[in-house]
Amino acid sequence: MPSKPLQPLMLVPGTNVLFTARRGAARMMAARAASGGLVLYSPIPAPDPDAIAVARDLGGVSAIIAPSPFHHLGVADWLAAFPDAAVSAPEAALDRLEKRLGFRPSAEMPTFAGDVTLIIPDGLKAAEVWLRAKCADGVAWAVCDAFAGPTGTDDTPAAVPKLRGAFATMCLGDPLMYKAWALAQIERDKPVQLYPAHGNRVAGSMLAKGLKDIVEEL
Repeated sequence: MPSKPLQPLMLVPGTNVLFTARRGAARMMAARAASGGLVLYSPIPAPDPDAIAVARDLGGVSAIIAPSPFHHLGVADWLAAFPDAAVSAPEAALDRLEKRLGFRPSAEMPTFAGDVTLIIPDGLKAAEVWLRAKCADGVAWAVCDAFAGPTGTDDTPAAVPKLRGAFATMCLGDPLMYKAWALAQIERDKPVQLYPAHGNRVAGSMLAKGLKDIVEEL
């Protein structure tokens, strides 16, 4: 068992449908499903009883998303706690995930309550799906490996995101295609909150510029 407990799910500021939890530098997300219960995004493995109890109190887990070929380690443990949950993943990641999970996830993604959607970046060789939600002050993103935050003992928001070093070598396929897509998406959404799978959240007026700077350097 991990030495640190998994933090129970907590509401993301400015929304009543999006939740986050951490263990150390690792992060998972959850959103309310349109059909009831929660959709887990990049679940962290070995959830302790308190974390599972909080998820049950929030309506249980109806779906689990493995958002990339590398973010699947918590799927089995959460599925053991919520065996009726459907498991989904990006279509381009299904073959890899079938080998790693022992079953083939569905390419059909769940639908969400409120203004929560999924976005799939272009130009990646290791498919990712990102979570996008409207909050009181703008748009929040949750991502796997494209961006990161500084590692801290709590989730105090940083002002500027970081590049996760493995992204360029392990995930990026067509840099020009990805850059064009990412810059257009950043300009469209102008995110004010970022919830990376690795590190502290990032928030504030400098976030969109910081994201653009990272993409431009790839």
